[in-house]
Amino acid sequence: MTKISEIDGVAASVGTLALGVGGTAALTGIARAVLLSPLPYTDPEGIGLFWMPLSWSQEEFAFLREGTPGFSELAQFHHQAVTLERAGGPARLIPGGVASHELFSVLGAAPFLGRTFEATDDVSGAAPVAVLSYGLWRDLGGAPEILGSSIVLDGRPHTVIGVMPRGFWFPSPDVRVWGAKDLDPNGQNGSYS
Repeated sequence: MTKISEIDGVAASVGTLALGVGGTAALTGIARAVLLSPLPYTDPEGIGLFWMPLSWSQEEFAFLREGTPGFSELAQFHHQAVTLERAGGPARLIPGGVASHELFSVLGAAPFLGRTFEATDDVSGAAPVAVLSYGLWRDLGGAPEILGSSIVLDGRPHTVIGVMPRGFWFPSPDVRVWGAKDLDPNGQNGSYS
């Protein structure tokens, strides 16, 4: 009976140690990517975030977009989870974001495949479009033919127009898809950065 208790104790200790080592490795990988690696943008020192994140309305952005001294270009974004539906599979929740058409231009980020948003993508009545992260593109098969095809996000078909390169992320490394948000110049929803 004593031998079995000792074996159980050793197994529990080894299991706890393995969980601790695995957790530390995972956190180190995330910290390295976020804190130590350079940002995946052309000129990270030239990019600024207005001091009130997640509190700007579309109306305020429309006013600022017309020309703000000291800035060459502005973009708005909102980080949100979206459902991704695939034929023959269950819907799943993935981290995503919606943005104005200027987002990738402001970041100086070019796509790996296809294109990013254009001025006509965030106007009222525009067909919904999506730009995929490299990781999501790989999860969906990793074929270049995905460009021009449709994926269903939050119950609405979106045309895939681009795939970002490996290593690109914004506003956080977990975001897997970006959609162009149609801008309502009178919108009072204050949840944008």
